[in-house]
Amino acid sequence: MQSRVREMAARLEIMDVLEKFPYQVSGGQKQRAACARAMVAGQSLLLADEPTGALDSKASKNLLEIMTRMNRDMGATILMVTHDAYSASYAARVLLSEGRPAVPRTAPRSGGVRFFTMRSWTCWLCWG
Repeated sequence: MQSRVREMAARLEIMDVLEKFPYQVSGGQKQRAACARAMVAGQSLLLADEPTGALDSKASKNLLEIMTRMNRDMGATILMVTHDAYSASYAARVLLSEGRPAVPRTAPRSGGVRFFTMRSWTCWLCWG
């Protein structure tokens, strides 16, 4: 397990924060650490809400490439919400929403799934 943690930390360039507490690292480092946790645990579904929002362009590209490899090599399905066209370009499927649900209302009225409205353009991206 430790070798997988170190390998993922090296890929996401967060080796220097492995021994630090959350209050000692930046927002971008926290985001990369959260992705590393999911990858080390071998999750088959990754839900990502603006995962590149606090990252610089180099770290964003690195994270998006790793997420693409997770999908291709590990069979992980990734559902990402973003406003960033660059991030959207990595997805295999893109659903756009402007003030209405991005998916059709097929759930029964009583119980089940609740739909919500986005207030601005949003991309719902899916690998897998």
